[in-house]
Amino acid sequence: YQSISVPNLSSITTDLAGNTRDYSGSVSLGAYDAAICVEATQQAHSIAFLSIGHTNATVEWTSGNGSYAVVIVKEGAPADITGLANGQILQADNDYNSASSSPIDGGKVVYVKGDHQLNITGLEPNKKYYLTVLSYAACESPIYLKTDVETSYFTTNTGHYALLSSFTAVDNYNGSYEDDHSPQYAVDL
Repeated sequence: YQSISVPNLSSITTDLAGNTRDYSGSVSLGAYDAAICVEATQQAHSIAFLSIGHTNATVEWTSGNGSYAVVIVKEGAPADITGLANGQILQADNDYNSASSSPIDGGKVVYVKGDHQLNITGLEPNKKYYLTVLSYAACESPIYLKTDVETSYFTTNTGHYALLSSFTAVDNYNGSYEDDHSPQYAVDL
Protein backbone atom coordinates (compact mmCIF):
# COMPACT_ATOMS: atom_id res chain seq x y z
CA TYR A 1 0.00 0.00 0.00
CA GLN A 2 1.75 3.12 -1.19
CA SER A 3 0.27 6.47 -0.23
CA ILE A 4 0.31 9.15 -2.92
CA SER A 5 -0.78 12.75 -2.79
CA VAL A 6 -3.27 14.01 -5.36
CA PRO A 7 -4.35 17.68 -5.28
CA ASN A 8 -7.99 17.13 -6.35
CA LEU A 9 -9.62 14.35 -8.34
CA SER A 10 -13.22 15.38 -7.66
CA SER A 11 -13.46 17.06 -11.08
CA ILE A 12 -12.66 13.77 -12.84
CA THR A 13 -15.93 11.91 -13.22
CA THR A 14 -15.25 9.45 -16.03
CA ASP A 15 -12.39 7.17 -16.98
CA LEU A 16 -10.85 6.79 -20.45
CA ALA A 17 -13.55 4.26 -21.45
CA GLY A 18 -16.34 6.71 -20.48
CA ASN A 19 -17.37 4.88 -17.29
CA THR A 20 -18.49 7.02 -14.33
CA ARG A 21 -15.93 6.93 -11.52
CA ASP A 22 -15.69 8.20 -7.95
CA TYR A 23 -12.07 8.97 -7.06
CA SER A 24 -12.58 9.82 -3.40
CA GLY A 25 -11.23 6.57 -1.94
CA SER A 26 -8.59 4.36 -3.45
CA VAL A 27 -7.64 3.76 -7.05
CA SER A 28 -7.06 0.27 -8.40
CA LEU A 29 -3.74 0.02 -10.18
CA GLY A 30 -3.94 -3.69 -10.92
CA ALA A 31 -1.59 -5.49 -8.56
CA TYR A 32 -0.93 -2.22 -6.69
CA ASP A 33 -3.48 -0.10 -4.88
CA ALA A 34 -2.87 3.49 -3.86
CA ALA A 35 -4.72 5.40 -1.15
CA ILE A 36 -5.56 8.86 -2.41
CA CYS A 37 -4.72 11.68 -0.08
CA VAL A 38 -6.36 14.95 -1.09
CA GLU A 39 -4.47 18.02 0.09
CA ALA A 40 -6.33 20.72 2.02
CA THR A 41 -7.10 23.84 0.01
CA GLN A 42 -9.30 25.70 2.52
CA GLN A 43 -7.84 26.78 5.84
CA ALA A 44 -9.51 26.43 9.23
CA HIS A 45 -10.89 29.84 10.26
CA SER A 46 -13.24 31.82 12.52
CA ILE A 47 -11.51 31.15 15.83
CA ALA A 48 -13.84 31.86 18.78
CA PHE A 49 -13.11 31.64 22.50
CA LEU A 50 -16.09 30.08 24.29
CA SER A 51 -14.68 30.52 27.79
CA ILE A 52 -11.45 31.76 29.32
CA GLY A 53 -10.45 30.93 32.87
CA HIS A 54 -7.30 31.63 34.82
CA THR A 55 -5.60 28.32 33.80
CA ASN A 56 -7.72 27.14 30.86
CA ALA A 57 -9.54 28.26 27.73
CA THR A 58 -12.15 26.62 25.51
CA VAL A 59 -11.88 27.47 21.84
CA GLU A 60 -13.67 26.49 18.65
CA TRP A 61 -13.10 27.14 14.96
CA THR A 62 -14.65 26.40 11.60
CA SER A 63 -12.86 23.50 9.99
CA GLY A 64 -11.24 23.86 6.61
CA ASN A 65 -11.39 21.05 4.07
CA GLY A 66 -8.38 19.19 5.44
CA SER A 67 -9.06 15.94 7.23
CA TYR A 68 -7.53 17.32 10.45
CA ALA A 69 -6.51 20.53 12.17
CA VAL A 70 -3.41 21.45 14.15
CA VAL A 71 -3.75 23.96 16.99
CA ILE A 72 -0.60 25.69 18.20
CA VAL A 73 -0.48 27.97 21.24
CA LYS A 74 2.34 30.32 22.20
CA GLU A 75 2.60 32.74 25.09
CA GLY A 76 3.35 36.38 24.23
CA ALA A 77 3.60 36.21 20.42
CA PRO A 78 2.31 34.21 17.46
CA ALA A 79 4.11 30.92 16.79
CA ASP A 80 6.43 30.79 13.80
CA ILE A 81 5.30 27.78 11.75
CA THR A 82 7.91 28.11 9.00
CA GLY A 83 9.83 25.20 10.56
CA LEU A 84 6.82 22.90 10.13
CA ALA A 85 7.48 20.72 7.09
CA ASN A 86 5.20 18.30 5.29
CA GLY A 87 5.76 14.79 6.53
CA GLN A 88 6.42 15.80 10.13
CA ILE A 89 4.12 13.92 12.50
CA LEU A 90 3.12 16.12 15.43
CA GLN A 91 2.21 14.89 18.89
CA ALA A 92 -0.32 17.01 20.78
CA ASP A 93 -1.37 17.45 24.38
CA ASN A 94 -4.15 19.83 25.40
CA ASP A 95 -2.19 20.49 28.63
CA TYR A 96 -0.02 23.44 27.62
CA ASN A 97 2.69 22.51 30.13
CA SER A 98 3.05 19.00 28.68
CA ALA A 99 2.63 19.87 24.98
CA SER A 100 5.52 19.51 22.54
CA SER A 101 7.10 22.64 21.07
CA SER A 102 9.24 21.30 18.27
CA PRO A 103 9.35 22.15 15.38
CA ILE A 104 7.28 25.27 16.05
CA ASP A 105 9.49 28.07 17.36
CA GLY A 106 8.28 28.24 20.97
CA GLY A 107 4.68 27.36 20.15
CA LYS A 108 3.18 24.25 21.65
CA VAL A 109 1.04 21.74 19.76
CA VAL A 110 -2.14 21.31 21.80
CA TYR A 111 -4.37 19.62 19.23
CA VAL A 112 -4.06 17.34 16.19
CA LYS A 113 -7.49 15.89 15.38
CA GLY A 114 -10.52 16.21 13.15
CA ASP A 115 -12.94 17.99 15.50
CA HIS A 116 -13.33 21.76 15.83
CA GLN A 117 -13.39 22.45 19.57
CA LEU A 118 -10.78 22.18 22.32
CA ASN A 119 -10.29 22.88 26.01
CA ILE A 120 -6.69 23.96 26.68
CA THR A 121 -5.42 23.43 30.23
CA GLY A 122 -2.16 24.17 32.04
CA LEU A 123 -2.10 27.89 31.23
CA GLU A 124 -0.72 30.61 33.51
CA PRO A 125 -3.06 33.25 35.00
CA ASN A 126 -3.02 36.77 33.49
CA LYS A 127 -0.96 35.82 30.39
CA LYS A 128 -1.57 36.59 26.73
CA TYR A 129 -1.59 33.50 24.47
CA TYR A 130 -1.69 33.36 20.69
CA LEU A 131 -3.57 30.48 19.08
CA THR A 132 -2.96 29.33 15.50
CA VAL A 133 -5.15 26.80 13.69
CA LEU A 134 -4.19 25.22 10.38
CA SER A 135 -5.69 22.45 8.26
CA TYR A 136 -3.82 19.45 7.01
CA ALA A 137 -4.36 16.26 5.06
CA ALA A 138 -3.94 13.19 7.26
CA CYS A 139 -1.95 11.17 4.78
CA GLU A 140 0.68 8.58 5.57
CA SER A 141 2.91 11.65 5.72
CA PRO A 142 0.92 14.76 6.76
CA ILE A 143 0.57 17.61 4.26
CA TYR A 144 0.09 20.96 6.05
CA LEU A 145 -1.71 23.94 4.51
CA LYS A 146 0.49 26.85 5.62
CA THR A 147 -1.13 29.67 3.64
CA ASP A 148 -3.85 31.99 4.98
CA VAL A 149 -3.29 30.67 8.50
CA GLU A 150 -5.51 32.30 11.12
CA THR A 151 -4.08 33.36 14.47
CA SER A 152 -6.01 34.92 17.33
CA TYR A 153 -5.16 35.70 20.94
CA PHE A 154 -6.68 35.61 24.41
CA THR A 155 -5.60 36.63 27.90
CA THR A 156 -6.25 34.33 30.82
CA ASN A 157 -7.97 35.76 33.89
CA THR A 158 -5.95 36.87 36.88
CA GLY A 159 -7.09 33.92 38.96
CA HIS A 160 -8.04 36.05 41.98
CA TYR A 161 -11.74 36.14 42.72
CA ALA A 162 -13.89 37.19 45.66
CA LEU A 163 -17.32 35.68 46.18
CA LEU A 164 -19.77 38.24 47.50
CA SER A 165 -23.14 37.26 48.97
CA SER A 166 -24.33 40.87 49.05
CA PHE A 167 -23.10 44.29 48.13
CA THR A 168 -24.12 47.93 48.33
CA ALA A 169 -24.48 49.76 45.05
CA VAL A 170 -22.76 53.15 45.07
CA ASP A 171 -22.00 55.96 42.67
CA ASN A 172 -25.53 56.89 41.57
CA TYR A 173 -26.98 53.41 40.94
CA ASN A 174 -30.35 53.85 39.10
CA GLY A 175 -31.27 50.21 38.48
CA SER A 176 -33.76 48.11 40.31
CA TYR A 177 -33.62 44.64 41.80
CA GLU A 178 -36.00 42.18 40.14
CA ASP A 179 -36.51 39.80 43.06
CA ASP A 180 -35.87 39.36 46.77
CA HIS A 181 -33.13 36.75 46.34
CA SER A 182 -29.68 37.45 47.68
CA PRO A 183 -27.54 37.16 44.54
CA GLN A 184 -23.92 36.08 44.53
CA TYR A 185 -21.40 37.88 42.35
CA ALA A 186 -17.93 36.78 41.30
CA VAL A 187 -15.62 39.75 40.95
CA ASP A 188 -12.30 39.53 39.08
CA LEU A 189 -9.74 41.30 41.29
